[in-house]
Amino acid sequence: MIQKILNIGISTNNDDLLNRKIRISNLIAIISIVIMLSFLPLSFYFKSYSDLTLIFSFIITSLLNFFLHSKNKNSFAFYFSTICGYIYFICATLLYGLASNMHFYLLVMCMIAVVMFDNKIIIKSLITFSILAFFTLKWFMAGKEGLVNFPIEMKSIQEILGHFILFLLFIITSIFFIFFKNDNLNSRKILLEQKDIIEEKNKDITASIRYAKRIQQTIMPTEKFIEKSIDRLKNKKIS
Repeated sequence: MIQKILNIGISTNNDDLLNRKIRISNLIAIISIVIMLSFLPLSFYFKSYSDLTLIFSFIITSLLNFFLHSKNKNSFAFYFSTICGYIYFICATLLYGLASNMHFYLLVMCMIAVVMFDNKIIIKSLITFSILAFFTLKWFMAGKEGLVNFPIEMKSIQEILGHFILFLLFIITSIFFIFFKNDNLNSRKILLEQKDIIEEKNKDITASIRYAKRIQQTIMPTEKFIEKSIDRLKNKKIS
């Protein structure tokens, strides 16, 4: 099931690099949906409507990612998901404060920018924006609470949630790198298999050429025979 979701938008018409980007994009969307769904019960319990709005917005964004890939709108999906990711993490930090540790996910956006985009200007711009947004939020929100007024019960577990979110960051980063490494290994394995197939075909073609050459040499008369035949014809004409 997960493999089918990861392969949404994958096509034999795409080059290998694009297919790998699509799989990574789908993986990020899957992780995002799972995490957002895990926060839903707590948000419903405390009736945190701003939290629910952000959660459902991010879930819809992730689902749209699959839809865009299924329609071969891959570049648009990359830009759309990246921009929505920035908006979500900045808004979440402003709403819940630095204690939520949501601003650390802006550093993950640097990693996503490097993987998803090829244009150096776009990559440098996104990395620069991530760093500026991170330190601007650190400076602006220092010593301040978020815009959302949590219930007293919610405040008592806010710090625990912040540590849990930070823990999720390490898990997500690890999953991302493991998946990226495995995907690279699989692509390398496919390339090596294709190389072996091509080399084997080249050997067969070379062997066929050599065999055809031998047949040709057997059928065709030698140069000495041709020269002797020409000399005989000349001698007949002279006589």
